[in-house]
Amino acid sequence: MVIDRFYFSNGESAGSLNELLEKLKVIDDECFFHHTGEGRNDFANWINDCVKDKTLGKKIEKLTDRAKIIAVLDKKVNTPAKVKSGIIDQIKGAILYG
Repeated sequence: MVIDRFYFSNGESAGSLNELLEKLKVIDDECFFHHTGEGRNDFANWINDCVKDKTLGKKIEKLTDRAKIIAVLDKKVNTPAKVKSGIIDQIKGAILYG
């Protein structure tokens, strides 16, 4: 699935949730507030419309604090791998130990 890129006001872009997360950690405040000011949240709009993750979009649509948005994205981006590895470990244990 090809996702339309998110374009920041500083000219940078992100093509995945992971890229968005990493860019949010380093963009300056002016760029961040450009996308979250005046009652809007461009990050949530992109997640809803381009990534097609309505649940995640809803979680961050009211957030204007960068740290909170980063925390929600970090949980989304990094949790699946942890869950998958936990399931794989359980399967390995079942195979090895019955």
